[in-house]
Amino acid sequence: EEGRVYPGSPPTTGAVTGLGEAMGWSEVIQPEPDDEREARPRALGELKAQKPGEKSERSGAVRLDSHAVRVKIAGSVARTEVEEVFTNQTDDVLEGIFRFPLPPDAKIERLALEVDGKLEEGAGVDRERASAIWRGAIVNAAPQLRQEIKDEIVWVPGPWRDPALLEWQRGGRFELRIFPIPRRGSRRVVLAYSQLVKQSASVRHYSYPLGFDPSGTSTPLDFSIDVQVRGNDPKFRVRAPGWDVARDQNDGAEHLRFDAKTFVPSGDFGVDYALTDRASEVSAWAYRDAAASGTAAQPYVAVALRPRLPKQVEAGPGRAVALV
Repeated sequence: EEGRVYPGSPPTTGAVTGLGEAMGWSEVIQPEPDDEREARPRALGELKAQKPGEKSERSGAVRLDSHAVRVKIAGSVARTEVEEVFTNQTDDVLEGIFRFPLPPDAKIERLALEVDGKLEEGAGVDRERASAIWRGAIVNAAPQLRQEIKDEIVWVPGPWRDPALLEWQRGGRFELRIFPIPRRGSRRVVLAYSQLVKQSASVRHYSYPLGFDPSGTSTPLDFSIDVQVRGNDPKFRVRAPGWDVARDQNDGAEHLRFDAKTFVPSGDFGVDYALTDRASEVSAWAYRDAAASGTAAQPYVAVALRPRLPKQVEAGPGRAVALV
């Protein structure tokens, strides 16, 4: 819940749907103990690696070669899919640790790791069991570490798949562990999340965080972002302020694309658009996942109410409005 205080009246409380976003500012000022303080990952993420069994991470051992983003916006909902390719620059088999931030209101939908040229989809598992499975995979790859790992391990028999472990750390920060990254080899990982694109002054603004590195030490990489917008008002031009994007119409959707071979981020990528019903008091959207089965395939509808309530202009009892 959230509380609001108005002059001359007691505090009022009510449910809040975007608590992560509302409290996002606290991540900036929240003090941390000295033994937990660490640099915030950049918007593109921070990749470190270590040899299984080593205590310290190797700086610069793994390079982020490419970063491709695909965004599909339908009405007020956006789905963002990020594809990363990492390359091991050493002669050792390494365990990669990728730390990255996500928007505070993002809901992770997909994690996939390329194994033998095919993307293997991840699954949700209890955190403790997932960690035990990860330790089991490491011990299987490096048996000499069994004496050092005191925690429980779980070994999954059968055809072994290269493991990837995604864990929430704090706020909007996540950590993804990938093993193995072969000697002088590459790994490809795909991560997808969805979020609500909120309206402000009749315009909706989607933002993909890229940030800015004032030190100028960011390594250039292959970068692309592809955005499709559906359900927008054609009278309001879809814009990406500050970005030189190519645009066209693709299967009834507004299509924006940006590509760069030696890209260094200098700010977030944003898209502004408006919906046809942005001035109405009631809006509705229907959705059905055609790829799902069983109860997950059942359609649902969302209704948004924006009642124009009269202001109280005279002193005395307030006006009560009930929505049923």
